[in-house]
Amino acid sequence: MLTGEHDGTRRVPQQPDDLRITVSAHGPLTVVALAGELDLEAEDAFRAALRDAERPGEVLVVDMSALDFVDSTGSRILIEAHGRARQRGGRLIVVSGTGTAHLLLARSGLDRYLTLVPDLEQAAASARPGGGAV
Repeated sequence: MLTGEHDGTRRVPQQPDDLRITVSAHGPLTVVALAGELDLEAEDAFRAALRDAERPGEVLVVDMSALDFVDSTGSRILIEAHGRARQRGGRLIVVSGTGTAHLLLARSGLDRYLTLVPDLEQAAASARPGGGAV
C-alpha cells in the first residue's frame, strides 16, 4: 500500500489532491503525518495509512499539526485507531499542534480521551514508559 521514498518516508498512494499523508520512523515511533485538508474525501486514504502503520505493542503517532482543515471524519478515525491500539497492546499519540486540529479535538472533548501533544518532541517523551496515560 505504501511506496518508498529516498529519505525513509513513505507516501500513501491514491490520496486526495488536497491531503498529503506520509508514514515515517522517528526513532522507535511510527509517525503518520497529515498536511492539507482532512475531510470525508480523505477518509479511506487516512484509514488505510493508519492500518498499514499499526504494529502490535508499538506507539503510533498521528501528526495533524500541518492540517489546514479537519472535520469530524478525522475524529471518528482517531477514535477507531485508539481502540485498535489498545487492543493490540500499543498506544496512539496525536500531535495536534495549536491550530485547526487542536481546536477540533479540544472542543469536541477528545482531548480527555486521546493523548494530545503539541509536537513530535512531546510525542517521543509521552511514548517513553511512564511518559503518559494510555
